[in-house]
Amino acid sequence: MLGESKAETTAIKTEDELWRHVFKRLVVWTAKSHRMNPADAEETVQEAIRLFLKAGGQADPADPRALLLALGSKVNGIAVNRRRKKAELAVRLTDDGSEAEPDHPSSPEERIVDAQVARKAVSTLLDRVGDDQVVTDIIMQTSDGVEDPADQAKCCRA
Repeated sequence: MLGESKAETTAIKTEDELWRHVFKRLVVWTAKSHRMNPADAEETVQEAIRLFLKAGGQADPADPRALLLALGSKVNGIAVNRRRKKAELAVRLTDDGSEAEPDHPSSPEERIVDAQVARKAVSTLLDRVGDDQVVTDIIMQTSDGVEDPADQAKCCRA
């Protein structure tokens, strides 16, 4: 959906026209692909544009597809991070907003079974990714307790 046809892009002559065109397309695409209401989609696209410009991104009226793809990638990242946060909060908080406590502490047997299931899952994931070293590093970091994407990125660069 983010791909551009030649007819759609020939009318874009200035950077202002490009930004209007890209903004409208991204809001519609974000609302549909991430099942967001239009206000949330617009906010997500604005955040993606802010991050794009902060990182020194440039808009070229001759190549609107490149801008759409770059911003679409940022929108995906923002949307996924928001869903993760929302899911984490839903799991950790009770109806009154306080942190949830487990109903009962897990027994040693349950912890052993959980650890075995986790090892099997990690092993299966590693088999599926094959020789992709970046994905392997992220999986290993996650299994070691490094869950924040920014922290994982720092470790991958080192």
